[in-house]
Amino acid sequence: MKLHFSFLWLLFLILSLFSHALKVYLIIFLMLFIHEMAHVLMALKLGYQVGVIHVYPFGFSAQIYHLDHGQVFEILLILFAGLGMHLLFFPLIEFVYRWDMISFGFRDYLMQINAAILLFNLLPLYPMDGGRIFLCILRFIFSYDFSRKVVLFFSLIFSILLFIIGMWNMKIIMLFLMFLLINEIRRNGEDLVEFSYRQRNHFKLDKNHV
Repeated sequence: MKLHFSFLWLLFLILSLFSHALKVYLIIFLMLFIHEMAHVLMALKLGYQVGVIHVYPFGFSAQIYHLDHGQVFEILLILFAGLGMHLLFFPLIEFVYRWDMISFGFRDYLMQINAAILLFNLLPLYPMDGGRIFLCILRFIFSYDFSRKVVLFFSLIFSILLFIIGMWNMKIIMLFLMFLLINEIRRNGEDLVEFSYRQRNHFKLDKNHV
């Protein structure tokens, strides 16, 4: 497991320095890092193998091998481990404010940022947490193949709509998500083969193998 920093992250960091927004960006970066590490630690605890953790200007993306192919309950535990960190950030920010370490205005600003990150991650857009939760819910009712196709199609349409109506920074994120979605759609057949193979060969007992 290792971190891979994208060139865009470095560029965004430099721009933050010149825009006097470095402190805010570093706090957001720390929130997102804790969020992703909670995913990783829960995945490792459940026996999943973790590869590279990619660092982008707007977040992290841990490579958890065959996450979608696992048991639904385990997937949800991994997803909510990261999302749950934001629920802990609210009292933590309040605690820091009570000890006069930040101003009331900055406290409110951090609260809003934390809430925005949490809500954005809950959007039903694959491969974000909300999209994977959506996939888990559908899997309770439908087959994995059908559920995945529905989630990918819905995510692509929804991300296009958000791109059209979103602000400039939202458009950049949506473009990146659409790129990931198109890649997932292209490898949908391959993913189904992998899922079927691992289900037939007792994935639960063999998920450590990539």
